[in-house]
Amino acid sequence: MGEDLELQIRSRIIGFLSGKVDAPALSRWLGSATWEIDRWAPAEAVELGHSLQLVLDEFQHGDWNSEELRSQLRGLVGVVDLTEPTVVSTRSGSTTVKTEIALLLSDAGLTIEWRPAGRSLETAFA
Repeated sequence: MGEDLELQIRSRIIGFLSGKVDAPALSRWLGSATWEIDRWAPAEAVELGHSLQLVLDEFQHGDWNSEELRSQLRGLVGVVDLTEPTVVSTRSGSTTVKTEIALLLSDAGLTIEWRPAGRSLETAFA
């Protein structure tokens, strides 16, 4: 069970980032899923659980606004938000739009779907 917790936490964060879960629901789930986590979960899950709890606590305290919370959570799961592509104009007047993505992937089962038309990056854990 403990080995699955890291994957569950990441999945819940992705649920928040995709709008399926709000911050209060994520916080409630985390509290029950990580009760006494230090006693039974692997170190990676403990670290992720504590990091998520800290970010959520700081958000609830007013240290982060909604966009900063989303940015912090993307960092926890290694998701890059693509908001502004790079536009390169040349002397000839042609314009090129370049989009670069850097992803930090763990050994967990990870599926990435790139949709250039909507400039959105969706990530889900298998």
